[in-house]
Amino acid sequence: MPGFPPYSEQSLQYYFWGLCTGFLRPEYEIQPLEVPEGELEPYYVGIQHGEDYGANGYPIDTVCIDLSESHNWAGTVGHATEFLIEAGGIIRSLVHVAVGAAAVESGILALMLAIAAPTHYYLPTQTVDTSAAMEWIQMIQVLPEPMSVELYFGGGIDYNAGGCQLQMGRIYKSYDQCRETVLAMERPSGMIFSLRTDMSGGLRVVEQWGEIL
Repeated sequence: MPGFPPYSEQSLQYYFWGLCTGFLRPEYEIQPLEVPEGELEPYYVGIQHGEDYGANGYPIDTVCIDLSESHNWAGTVGHATEFLIEAGGIIRSLVHVAVGAAAVESGILALMLAIAAPTHYYLPTQTVDTSAAMEWIQMIQVLPEPMSVELYFGGGIDYNAGGCQLQMGRIYKSYDQCRETVLAMERPSGMIFSLRTDMSGGLRVVEQWGEIL
């Protein structure tokens, strides 16, 4: 997440209030806040930063997510044993000049090699980073006036993009803006998530398209 100005703890609270105010306006009506004169500067700086995030989205830490599961080594060892047994059969066939049998067993070995280590993928809901959205929710929850807000974030999915099968966008208060960002990634699949400040329903999949493995 972007760093916050080095204010004191008290001034930082007014900065956060200003940040949320700027972020949520004008879609949400924020009641005027009585700010002590000494805290006006962090408050208005927060509003300025919040307006920028409200217009352009709030950046997250983890943009690229690897959805591929780590390889199952126990399964690999088991498959390797099968390979050795099958390879031994081929050698024995060749020694006995059984060319036909060797050809068949070679085909079987090739097939086993092809299916031995299939790639498995985590679901995006299992790996998506919600920490930045949760920090926004916590800031909004402590506003002087309680508010019910839904935040949107999503990403494009491409299972051929090694190490970055899920590319995440920014956090938005607008579903349409979030969707436009994900579509602009031009990836085969995509998902849009949301979290509410009242945390009802937890992480919600708002929309998905394309193939999700």
